[in-house]
Amino acid sequence: RLGLDLELPAGEPLRALFGETAGCLLVEVPPQHTAAFEAALQGLPCRRLGQVTAAPRLSVSANGQRLLDLPVDALRDAFQRPF
Repeated sequence: RLGLDLELPAGEPLRALFGETAGCLLVEVPPQHTAAFEAALQGLPCRRLGQVTAAPRLSVSANGQRLLDLPVDALRDAFQRPF
């Protein structure tokens, strides 16, 4: 299992997590292609949100503060368990 270290944009973290905006895409780019990808999108509204990690944890930060840091297995178990 892999993890994710996510840095939300400045502002309201809940809006960034749960707001819906038409026309948004999430793209995974291998580290060795990051510079070329960013150059191809120069001038367009895009930003880096985070990176995949070897540690199986989801870490979410906003405005320099850690909001969440949980094991991926615990998140999977909670998702699969009925209310």
